[in-house]
Amino acid sequence: MVPFGHRGGAAPALVNGDQCELLLSQAFGRWSDVRLADPLEVHDARAQLGNGTLTLDDAKELARKLGAGMLVWGDVADVGDSTQVTAALYDLRHGGRQVRDYSVRIPKDGRNLTAQFRKLADSILLGGVSGEHVRPDALGTNVLGAFYAYSEGSDGLKRWELPAAARSFRSALQLDPDYAQASLWLAYTQMWA
Repeated sequence: MVPFGHRGGAAPALVNGDQCELLLSQAFGRWSDVRLADPLEVHDARAQLGNGTLTLDDAKELARKLGAGMLVWGDVADVGDSTQVTAALYDLRHGGRQVRDYSVRIPKDGRNLTAQFRKLADSILLGGVSGEHVRPDALGTNVLGAFYAYSEGSDGLKRWELPAAARSFRSALQLDPDYAQASLWLAYTQMWA
């Protein structure tokens, strides 16, 4: 991640681009298998580019220079009585194409700031899983790979493809042996297989 830009050039009073980077990094930190670029290396590389405004191409190049496979970048804008933070995920391994984006609005008083950044991070990481917004905190894992495997198992179960679902639930349990929901649904698929 690199510091977010400011729509209109002026930094909002509540959160600026650097604060967004920090808050989003903390939110991504809840996932034990999501690796983030070292913030000091990011800031050093950013300083080498100068203090001018980064373009998306600059941000992609900076992320590639640091060896990142993905980039999260966005902007911040004051909108009426709130601050809107928009983040997008770019796949640098496949030409830098945008994978998904998501926005949250934060009240000017900063209420629910941490929760909103968790929602933003989870939506960026999980937005495409099963085609619906999910609550990973309700699913019982902090291992993103296990969550993805669990989601594949759930999709297989919906199609009544029990052997495929069971394989996915087993994969989830290999990544997170304490993942209770994966264990439950693996037992269910084995009972019906």
